[in-house]
Amino acid sequence: MRWVVGLLAVVVGCNKSDTGDIPGLGVGSDARLVSDVYTWSCSEAGSNPWLGAMAFDVSLEYVPDALPTRALPPRDSCSYGLSMFAGDSLVSGVAIPGADASPGWRNRAEEGRFSAVLDGLYYSDVFKNVLSCDRVEDVIGGGVELFDAGVLDGV
Repeated sequence: MRWVVGLLAVVVGCNKSDTGDIPGLGVGSDARLVSDVYTWSCSEAGSNPWLGAMAFDVSLEYVPDALPTRALPPRDSCSYGLSMFAGDSLVSGVAIPGADASPGWRNRAEEGRFSAVLDGLYYSDVFKNVLSCDRVEDVIGGGVELFDAGVLDGV
């Protein structure tokens, strides 16, 4: 039987690698892919507490030549309490050249499709407040990759 020990909702931001320049677009600051895992403390009788995945979402912004840099954790690390709100596309976002109407994302455990929120802003609520005790590394380990995303395929 699993017992939940209190509620700790924090955003985990990870920077697994540098994508470099986006092919055909020049500087690699035209798009931002963010995956957020919200966590809480979980435990089982006879085991140490761990961070469970309370919610998981993925967002993608495409804002050519107008996407400001955000401070990310150092490469191959994670940080707690980051705000990665996708707001830059509200002003200058555009549809991704060559992409499906709803580009896809995948990680080693799941895959899904984005919903277009507005031009240049795509969002996928993978699981919202399911309050699971799945370990964070099982939910987001290995990062997120894009497909059917036109010029952003494979990012």
